[in-house]
Amino acid sequence: MLVLPHARKYTAFRTHKELLQWCVAPMGMAGMPGIWSRLMRSLFDKFPFVVVYLDDICVYSKTMDEHVEHVRVVLEVLCNEKLYARLDKCVFGVDKVNILGHTISGDRLQVNSSKVRAIEEWAAPTNRKELLSFLGMAGYYRKFIANYAKLILPISELAKDKVPWEWMDQHNKAFLVVKAALQQAPVLQLPDFDQPFIITTDASGYCCGAVLSQLDANEEDRPVAFLSKKLSET
Repeated sequence: MLVLPHARKYTAFRTHKELLQWCVAPMGMAGMPGIWSRLMRSLFDKFPFVVVYLDDICVYSKTMDEHVEHVRVVLEVLCNEKLYARLDKCVFGVDKVNILGHTISGDRLQVNSSKVRAIEEWAAPTNRKELLSFLGMAGYYRKFIANYAKLILPISELAKDKVPWEWMDQHNKAFLVVKAALQQAPVLQLPDFDQPFIITTDASGYCCGAVLSQLDANEEDRPVAFLSKKLSET
């Protein structure tokens, strides 16, 4: 993305020889993710076959002929705006794609296999910072885990600033249970908004949860997402 001439002075940096400034926005510049997201939305929100997350552009279609036309439209927009995509990072005309830590195939969604391996190798945290890192990763995939809020409760309490750090057996047990749930995460069905949804709920004195599901082509109940939440003490 070009930096306007009058704003380039704010990107200046000094080398051992001279003062330089950016003509295009570098990675890490404050505010750029939001600016870039607004640009992508302004360009692609009108196309129902495009999903954009920062610099990841996903084009989906029902047929190959339709897909060729959709890709042509997207490339034409990028060309007109002088935005460039690296060919070695592009994948075209596939029925399975890895994006944002997920694998999408047809009407199925699952955790990317590389992430499953990383979860398997994740060591027990030794301090609050490492625990927060694990909770962030686990929370990202919580829609795959039934009763996530209940499973994570023992270690989420330990992550609080006012709780002294002491990794005990109950914390390690909860950590291993959550890891196992992530490694065995079910394949979710992508929602079909032309078909009815089924929601199944449950609650206890400290957590509540639900399963959002739909019937597939074989009339089998398939989960679309698992939802759960810890209840407040009041």
